[in-house]
Amino acid sequence: MSLIFANPAFAASNNSSLEIKKYTVNAEVMKNGEMAVNENVTFDFSGKFNGITKEIVFSKSSGISDLTVSQIQGDSEVPYMAVDSAMNGDREVYTIDKSKKDSWMLKIFCPSEDETKAFRISYVLHDVAVKYNDTAELNWNFIGKENKTPIRNVRIDIKVPEGIKKGEIKVFAHGPLNGNSSIIDDRTAELTVERLPSKKNIEARVLFPASLIPECKNIVNENKLAEILDQEKAFADKANKEREKARLILKIVSAAAIALFFMTAFLAYYLHIKYNKEPESEFKGKYYRELPEDCSPAVMSVLYNFGNITTRDITATLMDLVRKKYLKIEIEKKEVKKLFGTKTKEDYSIVKLKDADNNLLEHERYFLNWMLNDIGDGSRLTFKNIERCTKSKTAALKFKGSYEAWADIVKMEAEDKIFFDRTIGKGKAIGGIFALLDIAAGVIFIILGGIAGIMDIIAGILLMIFSLTFKRRTKYGATQFAMWNAFKRFLREFSNLKEAVIPSLIIWEQYLVYAISLGVAREVIKQLKVIIPEEDYQANGLTYLYMGNYMYNRSVFERFDDISSQFEHASNSAFSLANSSDSSHSGGGGGFSSGSSGGGGGGGFGGF
Repeated sequence: MSLIFANPAFAASNNSSLEIKKYTVNAEVMKNGEMAVNENVTFDFSGKFNGITKEIVFSKSSGISDLTVSQIQGDSEVPYMAVDSAMNGDREVYTIDKSKKDSWMLKIFCPSEDETKAFRISYVLHDVAVKYNDTAELNWNFIGKENKTPIRNVRIDIKVPEGIKKGEIKVFAHGPLNGNSSIIDDRTAELTVERLPSKKNIEARVLFPASLIPECKNIVNENKLAEILDQEKAFADKANKEREKARLILKIVSAAAIALFFMTAFLAYYLHIKYNKEPESEFKGKYYRELPEDCSPAVMSVLYNFGNITTRDITATLMDLVRKKYLKIEIEKKEVKKLFGTKTKEDYSIVKLKDADNNLLEHERYFLNWMLNDIGDGSRLTFKNIERCTKSKTAALKFKGSYEAWADIVKMEAEDKIFFDRTIGKGKAIGGIFALLDIAAGVIFIILGGIAGIMDIIAGILLMIFSLTFKRRTKYGATQFAMWNAFKRFLREFSNLKEAVIPSLIIWEQYLVYAISLGVAREVIKQLKVIIPEEDYQANGLTYLYMGNYMYNRSVFERFDDISSQFEHASNSAFSLANSSDSSHSGGGGGFSSGSSGGGGGGGFGGF
């Protein structure tokens, strides 16, 4: 009776996987027809395992003996003990299930987790070689179709008894067509395979002079050499036809994969021209000295920013409603005590002059209600009201929701202008469908052996991404965009244009609100300070640029910039707070031939 020290049970997890990195066999046929086998197996454990299994099939032999199991650790070996029974968690022991007539099932206990381990399994097979009148034969499956574990690298060396002359050994191999067999010296045949899938066998057939196994008991009194060679020739011819067929298929697949790649490139170019490239503008000028179109700054921003608006458009809409005299800006001066004296500070209020009416667009009416009623007190909006939207996440989320609703109204009103091509959806669909077909075809090509299919998968992914980005303006939209660009250029450079007629300050009040949305308001203000006469600030009809009896009227631009900056800063602060994350509370010899010549043996590996 054996005494076994049990470890805690160590069950293999569901997401575990087992692979053999290297499988090396050294087999030697002895003079009595027996074969001594040493299997060196390196396992790659991914996940948790209790151990491995090894089935040794010895059909077409008279049995097996001298079985030993050990673990290879560097230059040393740790022998494993054979026991009658063991349980999960035990280690350095193995059991043998001999219930089947022609095979033994080894269960080797070696608890493992995400590691590599190497084992040596040695045994002797009896009467595996057959002695005919004109040849001796070893016909053996070293890996059978029972094998459940894929193997990255296989090498099997088979040595025949001494006394053989050069050229007297012949080797044939059956299994996957990517395998190779060779004779490496007078006594030794070798079989190699890269990447052996599960449930694939490797069968070796070695012929050598019958005189080398004089003590063999497995004797068949007939000539067999010619029959074996004819059989192997048939196997080889069949395998070579399969290879030729595979090579032809590979050529066709590779050609198809390359053709599909170029078709995808052509389709991408075609879709770009038809659905993505901007139409040519009808306007060719460098400058445009007046508003290109009678639309609000927010609607213009939708055109300019390809379907989007920015927080600058809130400020621009506010100042435009001041210009249209629905609102007015009131300034309150306060004396603030400082360390050295006092300083005059200005506070601003936005006051309602009249209710929204049908002269305003829907998004302008929504804007007035949002600013005055939702944020202000119904008739007045102060910067303290705006700042309250940045003090709590609830208020910030409400501000963001109102902004998004307002933005949707702006975009819907911009749709009536038909700035953007509505057919690009068709282009996106075509590109997306073809991209999916590209990816699927690439996968199929790779399965069929065409590595060029990788190009099709990459091309499909790129086409998918590219198709999703399709956007372009209509002919009208492209022309309007070019004109607004020219207008923006005029705003930035008007003071340098010698022939330019400078518009009146009333016109600049309108231009400035668009300059806000276009992002050039400060550049415009810098020029206006220099070229606008002092008396122009007293003109009738001025709104936010009118300064009444103030001594230095150009300070209006500082106030304009101050109001714009405060309003935009408060809006962005509210958005930042609304988008912030909640705090955490939990932490955180040539090619193999197909078929089988009916050799004995087999078996394979598994894990538990």
